Amino acid sequence: MLSTEIYKLDSKGKIRTWQYEVVGRGWRTIAGLQDGKKVVSEFTRCLPASQPTAELQAQFEAEAEMKRKLKRDYHLTLDGTSTAKYFAPMLAEKYEPSSVEEGDLVQAKLDGIRCIATIDGLRSRKGEPITSCPHISEQLVTFFTNFPNAILDGELYNHDLKDNFNELASIIRKQKPDAVQLQRAARDIEFHVYDLVYGDDLAVTALDRNVDLHNRMVDFGWSIQVVPTSTVSNHDEVRGFFEACIKRGYEGTMVRKANAPYHQKRSKALMKFKEFQTAEFPVVRVEEGLGNWAGYAKRVVCTVPDGREFGAGVKGNRGFTKELLSRDVKIATIQFFELTPDGIPRFPVAIDFDRPDA
Repeated sequence: MLSTEIYKLDSKGKIRTWQYEVVGRGWRTIAGLQDGKKVVSEFTRCLPASQPTAELQAQFEAEAEMKRKLKRDYHLTLDGTSTAKYFAPMLAEKYEPSSVEEGDLVQAKLDGIRCIATIDGLRSRKGEPITSCPHISEQLVTFFTNFPNAILDGELYNHDLKDNFNELASIIRKQKPDAVQLQRAARDIEFHVYDLVYGDDLAVTALDRNVDLHNRMVDFGWSIQVVPTSTVSNHDEVRGFFEACIKRGYEGTMVRKANAPYHQKRSKALMKFKEFQTAEFPVVRVEEGLGNWAGYAKRVVCTVPDGREFGAGVKGNRGFTKELLSRDVKIATIQFFELTPDGIPRFPVAIDFDRPDA
């Protein structure tokens, strides 16, 4: 069975298509430029899981992937591609010391969940609605009443709870949180805002946006925090700010080019400086610990692109690692120092799982 095509407009203004094909107990994808050569994936072979047969499981997984794409940036019709489904945030490039100019902006790099707040509500980096934090939406009502076309770019985070943030992250991602989870979110989850954009004018420079942010985001409740910003003139000053961030428990520094506009894509107008790298890797298996760690996830085994396996420790408290052992995780975000000469992460630690908004 071949599905209908769905469509999206890419960052270069070209139409891309996507569809799936189900054959027996397997499914694959067919995607590419509308008028170009299509890329056909390998078949994903399925076993019965949530569905009674492998054939129905394949159909179920293919349809679920199409629904996921339609929720984000794909459309059922070509006409629909002219309307963006969500505001795509600017993503950071790797820091380049030689690019620093006098007046550039620096902020601590947070390790939370990206959140885009508009008058219509809270969304993730990929456009998924965030329904677990109504306390934040409520505290922003006055702001969006005064500035209805504003877009706040930041992260859901709590620096005091950074060592157990996986537990909070699991609540943030709940689409149907219960009363206890909502109460926990209201108590512990903050919105740390680091940029203010106006949807009808992305050309405003980072410096001017930052001035507006600090002037307008005042007295909106304890859950709304404006990320402190400093200016630098050269790499030595960036390095000094970075070291101060590390001492305070942050994972690095973000550098914003003062005179750059906001780009809705990965851009050197925003750079991340951190000594540890992070990347996503497919998970082969989650391994249980021994002794006192029996019943808890202690190690994950992942693969690099050529299929070789490597093991990584797991960051998280006992509650999180116990829950992790029962999950069917597909992707791990691995923090590591560098790649070895043969391409294996050195000193790897799994810091998150199946996280599409990192």
